Amino acid sequence: MSPVQVMQGNNVHSVSRSGSDEGFYGARWWEQVLLALWFYTTFISRPGDWIFLYPLALYFVGSFVYYHHRMVPLALRSILIFLLPILAMLSWGWSAAPADAMRFGIMWALTGVIAIYIAGRFAPHEIIRALFFAGLVTVILVSPEMTHFGRNGPWQEKNIFAVRMVVILVAAMGVAFNRREMLGLRLLAVPLIPTCYLFIIIAQSATSLIFGTAAILAMGTVWIFWSRFASVPHLRSFFLIVLGCLALAAFFFVANMTQNTMYEDFLASLGKDSTLTGRTMLWDAADRIVEEKPLFGVGAEGFWLWRHGEAQTLLELSYKEPGTRFSFHNSYLEVQVHLGLVGLAMLYAVVAWCLGRTILTWLRTQSIVRSFFLLISAIVFISTFTESWLYSVFDILVTIFYVSAISSIMRGFSMNETEKLDAEEHEAGLADGAYGMAE
Repeated sequence: MSPVQVMQGNNVHSVSRSGSDEGFYGARWWEQVLLALWFYTTFISRPGDWIFLYPLALYFVGSFVYYHHRMVPLALRSILIFLLPILAMLSWGWSAAPADAMRFGIMWALTGVIAIYIAGRFAPHEIIRALFFAGLVTVILVSPEMTHFGRNGPWQEKNIFAVRMVVILVAAMGVAFNRREMLGLRLLAVPLIPTCYLFIIIAQSATSLIFGTAAILAMGTVWIFWSRFASVPHLRSFFLIVLGCLALAAFFFVANMTQNTMYEDFLASLGKDSTLTGRTMLWDAADRIVEEKPLFGVGAEGFWLWRHGEAQTLLELSYKEPGTRFSFHNSYLEVQVHLGLVGLAMLYAVVAWCLGRTILTWLRTQSIVRSFFLLISAIVFISTFTESWLYSVFDILVTIFYVSAISSIMRGFSMNETEKLDAEEHEAGLADGAYGMAE
């Protein structure tokens, strides 16, 4: 279908039907380049990344205001993601670092604003495409350091490196398996899939290896079989039921095995131990800290301070340099330590809302594009129990987690616009026919 003019308040611009059958909306090519640059910059914190990070953030906020007729309704429907940032800003009153608490809260809120803009301005397949290009550049740049992946990795943290490789892997499959995407991009994405998987293996990250293997199986199943299952009534439902039964059977089989050492053996094969590289020690410490200030916590950014004795002790036990900004490697404990039970309840609400919207949208479409968002959301959710992703600003995983839910709202808005445009075209066609007959 040819491009159409979509009116948004006083803004009129040309858009075309999305490559993911999500309606009439999308961004210009240079905007997609800026989005890819944003994703590349937020893959990992690097020295000097502020040169791109802050100007891009300012651009996105300015564009949010410019397209306010679309963005404000999205923001109101996504108000839950701003509850924690507001509480973080308010915590300046009891945080040991009030200025840092206010700054962190503002940056946290900006993360939500940018996620809303991305979901509202870019078509879902354009988001995946931008993430793919950011990942492609990242893989090319880190390839010379392949021999270091199994130690600290190119970013001095191999677990973070490995999970980023999983994100790139899923984005590459989202491009390669999307039959509506441009053929040249699909062919370019194919070699990136085994490359990312190889990097994950070299990094020896147990969690990321499981994520990467499961992602390949899931996306491959959707691409090869799922669309064909739709031609047989109830076959998809039957497949899901069988898959669930097999998973339950496997769980009960493993749980009833005597002297089961499969988990320990798997960790040992990757050079891990049952403490998950010291995480259990951090979790025990977090439980003790929570008991001291259970309701509102120590305040945003109020624990990992150079003058905080217990924080420096944990850094020393974790072999980190004094003054390092560390984490408890658990999103829920991290939020509970800093923002208490009130913050934890808000986090539960945000996670439930994001997962619920993402799952329901996938059930409605069951496309490759929505499978991408479902997989990334599942990876983020599962890893929140071992990483503090959800207590961070401008993190790429958090952004995609929010975008996956918010874009489902945008999908509803866009489909309604599409139906109205189709109805108007139909009415115009009838009127032209009637006018022709009258002549």
